[in-house]
Parts: sequence; C-alpha cells; structure tokens
Amino acid sequence: MKGVAQTIFRIFSSRAVIPLVLAIFLLTYIGVAFASEEALITLMDLTRRSLLLQGLLALLPISAALRLAAEGALLLRRRRLFASGAGGEIPPGMFDETVVLPSAASLESLGERLSAAGYTVRCDAGFLSARRGVSIAPLRLLRLAATMLLFGGILLSITGRGTMKLPVIEGETLEWPPGRGDRVERITLRDVDGMLLNRDLSIELLSPEGRRSVMGIYPPARYHGSWFFPRYLGIAPLVRFSAADLPGEEEIHYLLAIYPPGKEDTAEIPASPYRLAISLVPAAEGDDSFISGRMSFAVRILKGDRQLHAGTVPLGGELRGGGCRVVFAGFRRYVATDLVRDHGVLPIWTAIVMVVLSLACWLPLRLLIPRREMLFLHNDGVVHAGSFAGGGRSRHAAVFHDALDFLAGERYD
Repeated sequence: MKGVAQTIFRIFSSRAVIPLVLAIFLLTYIGVAFASEEALITLMDLTRRSLLLQGLLALLPISAALRLAAEGALLLRRRRLFASGAGGEIPPGMFDETVVLPSAASLESLGERLSAAGYTVRCDAGFLSARRGVSIAPLRLLRLAATMLLFGGILLSITGRGTMKLPVIEGETLEWPPGRGDRVERITLRDVDGMLLNRDLSIELLSPEGRRSVMGIYPPARYHGSWFFPRYLGIAPLVRFSAADLPGEEEIHYLLAIYPPGKEDTAEIPASPYRLAISLVPAAEGDDSFISGRMSFAVRILKGDRQLHAGTVPLGGELRGGGCRVVFAGFRRYVATDLVRDHGVLPIWTAIVMVVLSLACWLPLRLLIPRREMLFLHNDGVVHAGSFAGGGRSRHAAVFHDALDFLAGERYD
C-alpha cells in the first residue's frame, strides 16, 4: 500500500502534470474558438458544467501542492545532511555533480583550503560541508506556493463565482443586503496622476449603524462579503414628462448609460407609447459633465417608432414639441456595479504578489551572491563528494575539482 501511495505521489507531483493539463485546456480553447466568438467565456462556462474539466483543473493546484511538499522535504533533508552528514551517503539528484573516492586522509586540512577560498566550512568526524552565497531554494518554494494559490484561485473562481448587478445611485440606499444596505452619500470622479489610472472614482457609503466607508476602483473593495467592481458610469436625471393625451405628469429618475458623451440611452414612459432617446451633449473643452454637474441633454421624443420632436435642453430646463413637454429637474450620479462573490480573487492576488516578490529577489541573488555548496562524507573507507552551484558554476567547479585533486593527492602521500 505504501508503494502504491509513493507511486501516485510521484506521478501527480511530476513536473509534466501542469504543462500537460495546460496543453489540454489550450487545445480545448482552440476548439471552442472555432464555434464561439467569446472563446474564453465559453470555455469557463463549459468548465463550470463539466466535472471532467473541473477535475483536470483541480490537478493544477494539487500537483503544485505535492511538488511544494516534495521540494520542502528535500530542502529539510538537505539541511540535515549539511548540518551533520546524516546517512553517510549523498542522495541521487541532490547535487549537480557527485563523485565517489577511495579512502582519503582526514578532511580537516581540506576544510582549511576551502575556508581560504571564501567558503563557510563545517567539519566533523567523517563529514565536511562548505557553503557560500545565499540559497534561492526558499524562493523556489515561494514560486511553487504561488503556483498552487494561483491555480487554486482560478478553480475557486470558475466553479464558485456568483455575480449580482447592483445600481449605485447618489443619495439612494443600496438594494443589497435587503433592508440593510448602505446609503450612497456621494459619488466622486476626479483626475489623478497615478501609475495605473489617470482617474479616481470614490463612492462614499453610510451604513445604517452610522459607519462611513469609501469604495473605489483599485484595489477592489469588499462589501458584505463580496467584491465591489464598478463597471461603468451613468447619469440618473430626474425627468418630468407630460403629453396632451396623458392624464397627468410623470416624474421618474431614469438610470441612463449616457456617459461619456456620445452614448444614447432610452427612457420608457410607463403605461404610454412614448419614449425618450437621451444623450449627453459634449461639454466645453476642459470640462467634464460627470465631475462638474454642468450638463445638457440631446433629446428625441418618440411615440412608437415615430419621432415627434428633437432638441437640446440644459439641466433644469424644459423642451416642448409634438404636444409633449420634457423637464430635466435634476440629476444624480450613477455607477453600474457588480457584486462578485468570488473566493478565488484573494488567492490569485496573493499569488501575483508572491511571484513578483520571488522574481525581484531571484535576479540579484542569482547574479551577485549565488549559492555554491560542497559536501564530503567519509564512510566505510569511501568519500562521497557532491557539488552544487546556483551561479558562477565554472569558478565553483574549479574549486571543487581542486578539492578532489587534493583528496586524491593526500591518498598517495
């Protein structure tokens, strides 16, 4: 049973698992691309519905976790070996180069030569280790942990993601959670000189308990356990409409996706054949209607498919024509927002930070102070020697081979 478990562990912790699974998904994506214009979204939907694809996707974090465990065990074993020479033999695959020599003289004199070459030497009876530089093995573990979190986050995101569209209207109470939503105190858009964004959106909320909070674009904020993602900005004008054949005046706040200027949206007049096609008139150069609140609207009054009248009306003004009257009495800023319940976002962002950190540390360590190691174990008349270099291989190899020559020379004295 133990042998079967070890075989399964070796198979699923193989370096080939992740490239193989990714290749399968790439071929599936190519196949889906021939049948759909939105291949990525289609592939994600297909994965949500297919237990087979979910199982394949789950192999990615599992394989990374098993490799992390194997690498961690190897690192601990290596530390014990360099600390005390435990075992008396060098395990295969642990070093770049291994050599077995017949019995040699004591290793103390070799330790003095390696110390003079700049190595930190640890020597005991039948055991000598020499090291210099900084190991990048912890960074390798960090990258494997990041790989596990990344693919685990993708799995959670695809299989457990839930989205709810939430209108965020200035001065209104959010519809979620029902009866306990926060009140939107103010929506502010401003120009900024940032590294990633040149505009900043802030949504100020007031909870029923009186706590204030601010939601923005980046980084994503959390709202009642869900991620808060603004999708686009809009205008919610207060429109008063009356017509000769209607019994009274209608007054409604319409949520219109008409920002930036040039986009047109339609407002349906309830229980009537009338519609208003509304767009923002471009503001003067240097002005932004959403920021300043100064705006004019281009309006087309429609009855069925027939246009009765068209014109431009400023905020607070009115438009008459075709037997109708339209007044824009005021407005509120509006943000179309997605509340995304996605437990994969945090692991994915954590993985990205870990990868950036490991790459930022790896390059200077690899170039400036690479790890170089040598180990000599004297056991039963034989010396087992191993050498590893994370950089500066030729220089380290010269010192290692000089040490081997020294041991061989000692043998013939």
